[in-house]
Amino acid sequence: MTMPEDRIAALGLQLPDPIKLAPGMKLPFSFINVRGNRALISGHPRQSAEGAINGPFATLGADMTTQEGYDAARDIALSALANLKAEIGELSRVSGWVRV
Repeated sequence: MTMPEDRIAALGLQLPDPIKLAPGMKLPFSFINVRGNRALISGHPRQSAEGAINGPFATLGADMTTQEGYDAARDIALSALANLKAEIGELSRVSGWVRV
Protein backbone atom coordinates (compact mmCIF):
# COMPACT_ATOMS: atom_id res chain seq x y z
CA MET A 1 0.00 0.00 0.00
CA THR A 2 1.33 3.41 -0.93
CA MET A 3 1.54 5.90 1.91
CA PRO A 4 -0.25 9.21 1.28
CA GLU A 5 3.01 11.05 1.98
CA ASP A 6 4.69 9.03 -0.82
CA ARG A 7 1.93 10.00 -3.23
CA ILE A 8 2.34 13.66 -2.28
CA ALA A 9 6.11 13.42 -2.83
CA ALA A 10 5.55 11.71 -6.21
CA LEU A 11 3.68 14.85 -7.28
CA GLY A 12 6.75 16.92 -6.42
CA LEU A 13 5.06 18.39 -3.34
CA GLN A 14 5.87 18.25 0.34
CA LEU A 15 3.93 18.81 3.51
CA PRO A 16 4.94 21.92 5.45
CA ASP A 17 5.65 21.77 9.17
CA PRO A 18 2.50 22.03 11.33
CA ILE A 19 1.30 25.61 11.89
CA LYS A 20 3.38 27.58 14.36
CA LEU A 21 1.68 30.62 15.84
CA ALA A 22 3.59 33.73 16.79
CA PRO A 23 4.74 33.76 20.43
CA GLY A 24 1.87 34.72 22.72
CA MET A 25 -0.76 34.30 20.00
CA LYS A 26 -3.79 32.25 21.03
CA LEU A 27 -6.70 31.18 18.85
CA PRO A 28 -10.24 30.50 20.13
CA PHE A 29 -10.41 27.28 18.07
CA SER A 30 -8.36 24.28 17.00
CA PHE A 31 -7.33 23.72 13.39
CA ILE A 32 -7.95 19.97 13.88
CA ASN A 33 -10.49 18.60 16.36
CA VAL A 34 -10.60 14.80 16.79
CA ARG A 35 -13.87 13.31 18.05
CA GLY A 36 -13.86 9.53 18.23
CA ASN A 37 -12.93 8.21 14.81
CA ARG A 38 -13.54 11.52 13.01
CA ALA A 39 -11.31 14.52 12.59
CA LEU A 40 -12.96 17.88 12.01
CA ILE A 41 -10.74 20.23 10.03
CA SER A 42 -11.32 23.97 10.29
CA GLY A 43 -10.33 26.54 7.69
CA HIS A 44 -6.59 26.80 7.24
CA PRO A 45 -4.35 29.66 6.16
CA ARG A 46 -1.56 29.36 3.64
CA GLN A 47 1.72 28.69 5.42
CA SER A 48 5.43 28.53 4.72
CA ALA A 49 7.41 25.27 4.70
CA GLU A 50 8.48 26.08 8.27
CA GLY A 51 4.88 26.38 9.49
CA ALA A 52 4.56 30.18 9.68
CA ILE A 53 1.29 31.70 8.46
CA ASN A 54 2.02 33.12 5.03
CA GLY A 55 0.27 35.27 2.40
CA PRO A 56 -0.64 36.51 -0.03
CA PHE A 57 -3.83 37.77 1.52
CA ALA A 58 -5.61 38.91 -1.61
CA THR A 59 -8.76 38.73 -3.72
CA LEU A 60 -8.69 36.43 -6.73
CA GLY A 61 -9.03 38.43 -9.93
CA ALA A 62 -8.40 41.76 -8.23
CA ASP A 63 -5.12 41.30 -6.36
CA MET A 64 -3.91 37.92 -7.62
CA THR A 65 -4.01 35.93 -10.85
CA THR A 66 -5.89 32.70 -11.34
CA GLN A 67 -2.59 30.77 -11.28
CA GLU A 68 -1.64 32.42 -7.98
CA GLY A 69 -5.05 31.37 -6.67
CA TYR A 70 -4.43 27.75 -7.73
CA ASP A 71 -1.02 27.85 -6.04
CA ALA A 72 -2.51 29.25 -2.83
CA ALA A 73 -5.29 26.62 -2.81
CA ARG A 74 -2.73 23.82 -3.23
CA ASP A 75 -0.62 25.22 -0.39
CA ILE A 76 -3.67 25.53 1.87
CA ALA A 77 -4.65 21.90 1.18
CA LEU A 78 -1.09 20.82 2.06
CA SER A 79 -1.33 22.92 5.24
CA ALA A 80 -4.53 21.13 6.29
CA LEU A 81 -2.96 17.72 5.56
CA ALA A 82 0.19 18.60 7.53
CA ASN A 83 -1.83 19.64 10.56
CA LEU A 84 -4.05 16.55 10.28
CA LYS A 85 -0.94 14.35 10.19
CA ALA A 86 0.46 16.13 13.26
CA GLU A 87 -2.79 15.47 15.13
CA ILE A 88 -3.47 11.83 14.17
CA GLY A 89 0.08 10.60 13.51
CA GLU A 90 -0.25 9.12 10.01
CA LEU A 91 -2.31 10.16 7.00
CA SER A 92 -2.78 6.47 6.22
CA ARG A 93 -5.27 6.41 9.12
CA VAL A 94 -7.70 8.46 6.98
CA SER A 95 -10.21 6.05 5.44
CA GLY A 96 -12.43 8.60 3.72
CA TRP A 97 -13.63 12.17 3.47
CA VAL A 98 -17.14 13.20 4.47
CA ARG A 99 -17.13 16.75 3.15
CA VAL A 100 -14.62 19.07 1.55
